[in-house]
Amino acid sequence: MKEIKRNKDIELAKALESEKGRLKLKEEVLYMNKKKIMNELETKKRSRHIKFVPVFAASLLLVFSMLATSVLAFPGIAAKVAPNIPLVREISERDQEIEDIRAAEQTKQLEIEELKSEIEELKMTIKKISDEQIKEVETSPNEDEEQNLQLQTLVVEFVKEMYRGNYEKAARYCTDEFAQTVIKSPQDVIMRPSSTAVVFTQITNVAKVDDSMFLVFLRLNDSGEEMEADYQLDFEIVMKDDAFLISFVGIDA
Repeated sequence: MKEIKRNKDIELAKALESEKGRLKLKEEVLYMNKKKIMNELETKKRSRHIKFVPVFAASLLLVFSMLATSVLAFPGIAAKVAPNIPLVREISERDQEIEDIRAAEQTKQLEIEELKSEIEELKMTIKKISDEQIKEVETSPNEDEEQNLQLQTLVVEFVKEMYRGNYEKAARYCTDEFAQTVIKSPQDVIMRPSSTAVVFTQITNVAKVDDSMFLVFLRLNDSGEEMEADYQLDFEIVMKDDAFLISFVGIDA
């Protein structure tokens, strides 16, 4: 019995030793697998970190690209949402410059149109009146050109005699009442009497008030400094005893 028991103990010991060896082997395999797994995890972690950098940079680039595209596509919204961004501010300043240029062009175009309208209204021609080449401005319709020239000649001759100092002769072109002013106070009729340096720069055609009263406006230069008019004479002409006579002359600076 003792022998049998001892043999069983020996077999049990061998079995335990064998099992212990297998457990040790499994433990070593498990350790190796654990180390391998840890190495793989560390490698993947580094790989994810390395890949994260370009992905993050690409994401930032995409965001900025989308922002720039949004600014260019919707500058009005961008100006309200983010007015201090340099790109937005630059676009806003550029848009304002464009608006200013457009406004200036529109103003200039309006001025050109107004000037064209004024030129169209004031038709100018060079006309010979009393041996003088004078620019005539048509301010009102006048179908009687013969009468128009007659009255224009009357005022030009009157001014010539006044600048020559021939007040008595100039008074013959006037009504009796106005003739007294011409003789006694010629300075009230023209600005510089007794001066021959007079240039007729412009005359209007005759404006008919009624059958017995007419108006003519004559611009003069008597300073000799520029060819622009120094002042204007406003003539009032009446018909009396079938003759045209100057009844009044007003001075406009």
